[in-house]
Amino acid sequence: MREFAIRIYRMIRKLFSKLFPRSSSPLTTTATQRLEHVLHRLQVEWEVTPTSQGGAEMDYHFHFQNGDFHAMAREGRPYVRVHFLFFLDTAFGNLDNVRYACNEFNTQYPEYKVIYTLDEKEHKINLHIAMSFRLADAQEVDVRDFGSSLTMCFEAARTYRQLLESILESDNSNLEENTAMNRREVFLAREAEIQHQSPAYRWRTNETERHTLGQLLRTMLGVDEVNFLRLRVVAREFWETSVEEEMENYDLADVLTRREDDGTALFVCESATLIIEVTTTARQREEYVVHLHAEDEAEGTLYMRVTLVQPTLSASPRHSLVSAEAAKTTPLSFLMALDTTDPRQRLSEFQYIWDEVQAALKEGKPLEGDRLFVSLSEWPNVGYDLYWGRRFFESRRYYEALQYFENAYIVLSRNYHEMSKSSKEKFYELAYYIGLCYSHLKLYRQAYFYLDATYSQHSIRYTTAYVNTLVDSCDFRALPIINVLLNNLSEELESDSEEEDRDNLPQNLFDFLRFLRRRKAYALIDLHHYDEAEQLLHSLLGNPDDEAFVLDELAYLEQQRAAEKDNDAQPQP
Repeated sequence: MREFAIRIYRMIRKLFSKLFPRSSSPLTTTATQRLEHVLHRLQVEWEVTPTSQGGAEMDYHFHFQNGDFHAMAREGRPYVRVHFLFFLDTAFGNLDNVRYACNEFNTQYPEYKVIYTLDEKEHKINLHIAMSFRLADAQEVDVRDFGSSLTMCFEAARTYRQLLESILESDNSNLEENTAMNRREVFLAREAEIQHQSPAYRWRTNETERHTLGQLLRTMLGVDEVNFLRLRVVAREFWETSVEEEMENYDLADVLTRREDDGTALFVCESATLIIEVTTTARQREEYVVHLHAEDEAEGTLYMRVTLVQPTLSASPRHSLVSAEAAKTTPLSFLMALDTTDPRQRLSEFQYIWDEVQAALKEGKPLEGDRLFVSLSEWPNVGYDLYWGRRFFESRRYYEALQYFENAYIVLSRNYHEMSKSSKEKFYELAYYIGLCYSHLKLYRQAYFYLDATYSQHSIRYTTAYVNTLVDSCDFRALPIINVLLNNLSEELESDSEEEDRDNLPQNLFDFLRFLRRRKAYALIDLHHYDEAEQLLHSLLGNPDDEAFVLDELAYLEQQRAAEKDNDAQPQP
């Protein structure tokens, strides 16, 4: 039995090694010394053995709060791979639901991955959690953060267990199939730089192989023209450098990473700041700050956090109060990744999907998920944009998915009036995804452009995203539109309930009604209509699903009231 357990563990370790590939980023002290210091400070005992990678990587086996943990430390690698093993097991017959729960959990909580292995001898499925921890420079910070990360593994296990139990209780064997087209509500968009093309489209290679500075500013600022005047790069490794090359095509990934001769890449710098002076379409000289930070690495991909700070008005001694208020700005932050996979591999993967879609269309077979999305276009290179846009969107790589989605939108919108009814429905789905992407990036003006086009389709999914964008951007149209929707929906529910049993009405209508009421309360608070908002929130307390939201909003409402009273009590200048 022990030999079988060891074989299972080696199989798990091999699987996790693919999730968290090796890197050679330097550390000021060795990885094993740093990890041993952390484990010692956490007062845990450990056993250490070399992994299958040889002496360069060591496996530390320890118990933390009765949990069975393994941590892999490799010299020269800034990340420690942590495995929380065998936190749950279930019967073989639940395999489909386990897979669905893993997909659902890993999409919502990317920091902690749930992976399963099959135990044929015991006829059960074993579940495990993997995470990656970056060793910092300050050892005391390592101790605190590493202990917190281990503790969060138990919370992640509890969350997954509840998710799986709810799926098993629903007794639905087709959950993944039934929700394939309704669960990925995230979004992106791309700068409109496409030129006139003939229908003889050419295949594209790796669209996200390079992330240029020009592409970033045009996309995030929503402008067609950016003229670069000066670019300075500030990083700990090489202090400050003025860039003399063409700034428009300056590759952001080059600041933090280095490509090796074998095609792989590694982080050589943890963070850097770019100071950019430009003029936009309005010919106004402005300065932007872009901060880059190394986040994680997995499956041949390096993840970077990009934060763009837009310019503010300069402070003035004569108008300090006005300037200070005007200077408030919200940075735009999102995740960007550098793929080191061969572009030919992407093309080969898409070619397989494309051939499968064409065969299904020819035979009249139904399509789902990515394949249904790809079928929007009859041109393979547009299908390529649709396929990889959706793939990146599902991975929450919103900025990159946007580069594909909007490219496809520009081409397809030119043929809108020649589309069939079913093709137009798919086209609105593309607009919906783009609008969601912009909204999540907090670029609400661009999001409104796309979501407004979908509003006429009377879809609950589309309308939900449309209302969210209006409310989150504090748009003056939000409250009137919500009131119209509430009146129309209430009348429809009342008329339907007179003709049939109210219990037989679709549940999503009642869910949508509650959503509109929650959003209305949010909008009323923003408008300082506290009494009306409070009354509406109290009416929502009867539903357990709304309780957490209502309590948070009521607490926020009281804070706003108190703040206004304090401001009114202050002597006026």
